[in-house]
Amino acid sequence: MKKILPIILILCISVCFIGCNGCVGCKNADKPSETDLALKAENETLKIHCYNLVNMNPLDNLNTENIQMLNLIYESLFVCDSTQKAKPLLAEGYSVSADGLSWTITLKNNIRWHDGSIFNANDVVYTYNYVIDKENSYFYPNVINIKSVVPVSDYEVCFNLHSPQANFANLLEIPVIKSGGYAIGTGPYTY
Repeated sequence: MKKILPIILILCISVCFIGCNGCVGCKNADKPSETDLALKAENETLKIHCYNLVNMNPLDNLNTENIQMLNLIYESLFVCDSTQKAKPLLAEGYSVSADGLSWTITLKNNIRWHDGSIFNANDVVYTYNYVIDKENSYFYPNVINIKSVVPVSDYEVCFNLHSPQANFANLLEIPVIKSGGYAIGTGPYTY
């Protein structure tokens, strides 16, 4: 009995090892190539669960999970990295007045909405005024210090503040919607 136990143990370990690694000599026979996966992904739909969406406008939703999901469709002027530094997304960059009360944001000029129309300063002004007028918006705390938002040109927006705010660019992580409130975005996914 003592001689059979080690043999059974070795046999069990061997079966487990072979079972975990697949058959010997069958080199990834069932594994699709990266090209096959990419081609398949082009024609598939990504389905994501959400909680009672009010509508597809991220500025009207109060549920953080829905807002995160909608960030796949909509983009913001800036996104904060892991160190909380604001990184431009729809923005090219920004400048701040000497008194810290005016922030001029330069927008990227090669961005298109999912319907093919051109993203511009009017969309940013519309978005921020929409949030300023909705005190119950999830993003309202980000705009409390904004006195006004005005387009400077097609690709520049000026945010005038009530008081200087050193981290103001970090607060511009609000999904931008198309002027007129159309539920289309500029992000990597459409619906």
